[in-house]
Amino acid sequence: MSSKTHQTQREFFTNPTWQAIFESNHFYEFEDIWQFPEQWVEPPNQRRNGWSGVSKIELQSPASERHPVFIKKQFNHNTKTIRHPIRGIPTFSREFSNLQILQQHNIPTAIPLYYGERHHKDGIQAILITQALEGYCSLEQWYQRYRSQHLASWQPVLKAVARSLKALHDKGYTHNCLYPKHIFVNDVPSSSSFTAKLIDLEKAKRNPLRKQRFYKDLARFIRHTRHIAQQDLDYFISQYLSHGKSLKNEAAFYNILEHHVTEYEPILV
Repeated sequence: MSSKTHQTQREFFTNPTWQAIFESNHFYEFEDIWQFPEQWVEPPNQRRNGWSGVSKIELQSPASERHPVFIKKQFNHNTKTIRHPIRGIPTFSREFSNLQILQQHNIPTAIPLYYGERHHKDGIQAILITQALEGYCSLEQWYQRYRSQHLASWQPVLKAVARSLKALHDKGYTHNCLYPKHIFVNDVPSSSSFTAKLIDLEKAKRNPLRKQRFYKDLARFIRHTRHIAQQDLDYFISQYLSHGKSLKNEAAFYNILEHHVTEYEPILV
């Protein structure tokens, strides 16, 4: 990993190949990327005196190959930490660190390519670039596109989701914002093996309490997928329990999960 550090700026390219691609598109440093016109995927999220938004663009490699990427920019969109209790740090800083850690553990996520931040008197600017998830769509999009006509594929999709979540929890992490739109699966009606990738990891944290790791994420996921048939939900839970580290007391697992699934806010319809 190469890095540049200035008085008010730090940036990281995750590998030389991608750095060469950025430079062939005139992205030499933070300022070049920050000044590039935004092509927002959706309106930026406004919070207090800050904002955060995502653009999708195509870069061209020196060999004229196309490389779609997501460029996430934010200004004064911070989260407080123990080390930075007043001003906080950019939420993208935490997301970049989480992406790197989960990649090391072979947990499917977006691939981080670049992170940079710049401090000045008005606040903190931050940029996170990830490789676009070409060939994938969100779980809610998959459900809307294929569920009715490809019933047999639904359980393999749920199996992939369950295994990715269990892998995350087994490594000691909680996603903390687990909605169907934050889980991406193969954008195909059927497959012999689906993959589920976790995105928007800016709120993910290590959690030493195993019970909290699973019930926070699974309860939120179940609340927001209330239209899943009971037999499919049972299958999802069985796949979660059968993957990775085993739980000593599955009865306690069900009791804790049932206790926390108390509100229903349907997303998949």
